[in-house]
Amino acid sequence: MNHLTYVDDTIIFASADPYSHQKIVGLLSKYEKTSGQLINKAKTSYYMYANTTADLVNIVGHITGFTKGEFPFTYLGCPVFYKRKNITMTLLKRSRTSYTHGRVNYFLMENLCLPKEEGGLGFRSLFDVSRAIFAKLWLNLRTTKTLWANFMRNKYCKKELPTTVQFKEGSHVWRKILEAGEEVEHEILWELNKGTINIWHENWTGLGALYHLVPPDFDTNELREGNDSNFQMLENTFPAKIAPHISQELHIGNTYEGWDTPKWMPATSERFSVTTA
Repeated sequence: MNHLTYVDDTIIFASADPYSHQKIVGLLSKYEKTSGQLINKAKTSYYMYANTTADLVNIVGHITGFTKGEFPFTYLGCPVFYKRKNITMTLLKRSRTSYTHGRVNYFLMENLCLPKEEGGLGFRSLFDVSRAIFAKLWLNLRTTKTLWANFMRNKYCKKELPTTVQFKEGSHVWRKILEAGEEVEHEILWELNKGTINIWHENWTGLGALYHLVPPDFDTNELREGNDSNFQMLENTFPAKIAPHISQELHIGNTYEGWDTPKWMPATSERFSVTTA
């Protein structure tokens, strides 16, 4: 992404290289000559990283003719930062400051998020919303083959399952997705079709991952005899306490075609929703 535009408000992203800025300024000059519209330099600013050298800042200012602005600035009503900032904590602090006077603390954010029956206003916690959004990203990573999911798996997982990947570093988003995965992975139930899931590390029985119980050469295709489950094999393979549960709860689809189907167990619709998470 190299620019954002809404009506006559435009942000152009560029490196600090003087050559790049000369090209941008030249292009803007051509636009002015062609369209007859002029850029209002009094309302135009350039923004740079705080640790940029003074010489480079001056060079950019000389080339563009714009004044240097300071972060954060507002674009379409939203604050823009050049680094990560804990907006949630800032909002919470402002809430405490705005609504707490002396001993009167009934309107603290924690209280506002309580149910109405408990004296709150039923607001949803921003922390809970954030957790739900990252949980949705985890489910997209685990259960879809979208461009984003394929990119994330190739970048961070390589040939490993997301549930077994050892790379715990990476971007802030990746780390938060992994944290969400630890909370919600056991709530994903796989309905067998082709039997393409990983029997060791994915929940296909409702009991969670069975990597500590399943032999390494186990094949789910052998669980089927026609349209029925091979219960004799279950009894011979799993411990006595596990086999009956699997034989009663095993979810096998109506067709052997297509990928195994994920289901979100906490919802009656079997679909994950940030609203109800």
